[in-house]
Amino acid sequence: MISVWDDLALHQTPATLDQPATSDPAAYERYYFGFADVSGDAAVGLVVNLHPNKGLIDAGFSVSRGGRHESLFASDRLGHDRAHLTCGPIMLSFIEPMRVLRIQVDGEDIRADLRFEAVTPAIEEDRVTRIRSNRVVQDRTRYAQMGSVTGTVSGPLGDLTVTEEGWRGHRDHSWGVWDAPKSHAWEVKDASPSFFWLIGAFDDWAVQAVTHHDAEGQQYGAYAAVVPTLAAGAELAGPGALQQARPVRGVEPEFPSGSWHFTSAAVSIGSGGERSERLALESLHAVLPRSITYGHPTWVSGVVHPHLPHVVRDSWSLNDEDLLERINHRAIQFVRMTREDGAVGYGVVDQSVSAARAAAARFA
Repeated sequence: MISVWDDLALHQTPATLDQPATSDPAAYERYYFGFADVSGDAAVGLVVNLHPNKGLIDAGFSVSRGGRHESLFASDRLGHDRAHLTCGPIMLSFIEPMRVLRIQVDGEDIRADLRFEAVTPAIEEDRVTRIRSNRVVQDRTRYAQMGSVTGTVSGPLGDLTVTEEGWRGHRDHSWGVWDAPKSHAWEVKDASPSFFWLIGAFDDWAVQAVTHHDAEGQQYGAYAAVVPTLAAGAELAGPGALQQARPVRGVEPEFPSGSWHFTSAAVSIGSGGERSERLALESLHAVLPRSITYGHPTWVSGVVHPHLPHVVRDSWSLNDEDLLERINHRAIQFVRMTREDGAVGYGVVDQSVSAARAAAARFA
């Protein structure tokens, strides 16, 4: 259907912009947001998934504080308006695409009104295409971005006033085909058993660093990139973002006994010639990924429920969790970053490295 976005010279096929070029039901578009208090007291997360070939949108919003997680999940019909994505009580609005976005939540006992404003360009990842058993299991593009965040959140964990000085925000946006193991496929092994994904920013530049390991512990897909911040003169996207690729020299997380949520880590990336930039990370706040739908045991993105909108509440406490259980190996951790010159920045790590460590021990 024609929309105001079709006035832009962006068409890749004769179809309108809201119609994917593929009829694959695994076609998707995803937005992820994470906001955290720099003291480590609280964090807020949002995931919004569009499934255009199913006419479906689903989302998960979470607040975590003091080890407790309170989540709101929703699934709804995908509407026509792409500037205001509405999913039950959750709305994501594009006030100024890639620069200013707004999140609104109006649940029965969880409410939020948050404004994200970019402070870095969009750091673009290389397109990833993976084929297994002659089946495309992943073909997607993604970018990540740091920003300031302001607004309010209220719910069972109390009222939060989110300020530009006291909080940091980040987000990513990906799209393409992402076909997680399904019952119709005979091969259901993990597509990516181990990974370490960092995005963070200092006052003058931002960084993204990623490593992946397969089930045998072999590294693949390691890369890093740096960009100046917008305040340092970079543009939001394109050549003016001044993105520069960097090699990943090393990732060294430290884990406490009884947990796969790291306490500290060192990430080294090349910065020209043989010189490396070493970033020391300190974990401030850990989030269970299933609180924003990732790896949830029963809430699965892309499932069409018989009655829409479909809204569910859920909650967890880290004190009740065995952090050595497989479901808890993955963690989203907000971090304070320190450079070798003493500069301090903030970021987030999405990581699950237990499989790679197990493989390394097995083959040692």
